[in-house]
Amino acid sequence: MKVCILTTVDSPFDPRVFYKVAKSLVKLHDVVVIAPTDEQRVDEEIEGIMVIAVRKPANKILHAITLWRILREALKQECDVCHCHAPGGLFLGALLKMLKRSKVVYDAREHYSSLIAENSLFPDFIRPSIRFLADIEERVIIRFADVVITVDQILQVKYNKYHKNVVIISNYPRLILFRENVWSDDLESKYGKSKLLLYAGGLTKDRGTLESIQALQKIVKKVPEAKLVFLGEFMGGDEYKEEVR
Repeated sequence: MKVCILTTVDSPFDPRVFYKVAKSLVKLHDVVVIAPTDEQRVDEEIEGIMVIAVRKPANKILHAITLWRILREALKQECDVCHCHAPGGLFLGALLKMLKRSKVVYDAREHYSSLIAENSLFPDFIRPSIRFLADIEERVIIRFADVVITVDQILQVKYNKYHKNVVIISNYPRLILFRENVWSDDLESKYGKSKLLLYAGGLTKDRGTLESIQALQKIVKKVPEAKLVFLGEFMGGDEYKEEVR
């Protein structure tokens, strides 16, 4: 069986797309990853996986061009299954299902309507409307999916409202990332006597970065040695970054 992994926003070497999904599937199936890139176009086999990375325009407003380029490459493939990431990938999967009768798997690992609304392209006053429209769009095109994969019970409950076949494949880190003897003296001096709360991921309004800091003020009153560590990058624009700092 041949599986075509489609993503319109992630890089071809995104941790979940390539290192988790593609490298797991290639153990049993032929796999091709089609994704956008800021760099030169890629068209080569890497670790048994065919990677096709198409150039995306510098301006986000031209995202439709990225969709077309990925669809054009996908139409050249004879895939039995389209494994689609995010609503953009699902939209292309729906088209491929109609044109080539491929099975469609929707990898829904985020609350996408909120993430789309947080895009810096949109001013604050229009974001509720964007969130509403993105949610409606996802509800419509999710009907083309044969299976929906998500990462936790909260999202499973959400997607069960719109689809009868929703399964959880949790988004855990790969075990290879956990190595022994990497706790340095510097880390020991900073955190050795602390009770750590660790957040790993994008720092956005939707994920409560600011609220986590506000909550910590209450926690330290009862647990003075508590410390909150954020591991990730800001994705909510410079204004939000300064507000958090």
